Amino acid sequence: MLQLVSTQEELPPGSHSLSFYASRPEAARNMASFLKGARNQGQRAIVLTSDDQMLELYQGEVSKQVPEMMDAFQKIPGPHALPTSDGLRPVHEAMDFASAHPEGASMSGDTSPSFLDRGSLANILAYEDWFDSLRPFYHRASARTI
Repeated sequence: MLQLVSTQEELPPGSHSLSFYASRPEAARNMASFLKGARNQGQRAIVLTSDDQMLELYQGEVSKQVPEMMDAFQKIPGPHALPTSDGLRPVHEAMDFASAHPEGASMSGDTSPSFLDRGSLANILAYEDWFDSLRPFYHRASARTI
């Protein structure tokens, strides 16, 4: 079900969102909002990024708005979703984190621009269908595109 929220903080458990931002600072502010939502719901969180500059921006914003979530960041060497024989799937860091928190967790990645283009749209939509097939799923997930 498509639902619009005004902040990432409002994302309920079980939701998977894709967010587009006009600037890196805007994305960092919204990452802090996403992590506030995780904190408010009592969920552990992981934020995957392969971009040193974004990691620095995220950490700066989160340290101001929700410092208790500073341990959420993990730098990975590439995209947060990889092709498999079944289609795109999250990297093992995200899957391992989700498995370690069956009661629910919040997960985010910002590497969609690495593989999101007109040619990959069908794969992205199939990935979203796979996420929907996991319900009931108590994890919140957010992909960011800048």
